[in-house]
Amino acid sequence: MLLAGICPGWGEGFEGLKPGGFEVIASEVGEWSGAAGAAEIHQGHAKSGKQSLRILGGRRRVLEVALKGDEQEARLLSFWAERWTSRGPFEFRIEAGSDGSWKEIYNGDKVVRVGGFLTEVEVALPKGTKNLRFWATSPEKSGVMMDDLVIGKVQPMVIEKVTTVQPVIPVLIRKKENPVVGLQVVAKGRGDARTVTALKFDLEGTSDLASVKAVRVLLGGELKLAGTGELFGEAKRSGDEWICEGEFRLQNGEQFFWISVELQDGASLD
Repeated sequence: MLLAGICPGWGEGFEGLKPGGFEVIASEVGEWSGAAGAAEIHQGHAKSGKQSLRILGGRRRVLEVALKGDEQEARLLSFWAERWTSRGPFEFRIEAGSDGSWKEIYNGDKVVRVGGFLTEVEVALPKGTKNLRFWATSPEKSGVMMDDLVIGKVQPMVIEKVTTVQPVIPVLIRKKENPVVGLQVVAKGRGDARTVTALKFDLEGTSDLASVKAVRVLLGGELKLAGTGELFGEAKRSGDEWICEGEFRLQNGEQFFWISVELQDGASLD
């Protein structure tokens, strides 16, 4: 399996591996090893397919993988993760190893979310990385799930597509966020990521601009849900156009910006 944004390398969806606990197992990315009871190939819950990798619950469960490929290349580790439960304690770390020395490269203690494989982990591997060590502390009978793991050469980011999306949602008085148009941006690649610092647009078709109290741009991320997300910025009018300044680092894949209006309390909806 290969993900967009990483040049051909090694990917593992854990589909072809024997379900159940293991101490040593070979996969597309390399050979995994851990103590008995540390990890299993889990069947029935996955980001894609039917299987995933589970680091089992308990104190400091350790799993290592001896990587394939050229350790001198600039490579990126990418996978989807979830924690089994919101109960503590919880720790999740990744370390890179080379010739017997280890360096922590990821701390997911406060990042990995519960359920649904909602957390995408992306970590640049230091040059010379030959091994990776994953370790986790979580309540007994819980654990950390991982799926769609890829290690490959980093591909520079390019913007593949920018399109508008028209939500079918009524604009209401006394409602703060009323999305009137969305902007879908599709980026490919993870190297030299682009940052959006301003958006310029018009509100053509809005007959009574005097009824508009405020215009904002919301960050929808990967969620195609109109009017959801964090604030990118407040827009200011400049002639027939609006300019909204903010800062957002584009991610590999699609993301949405929503232009939202807030009406004056006495606005007419005719």
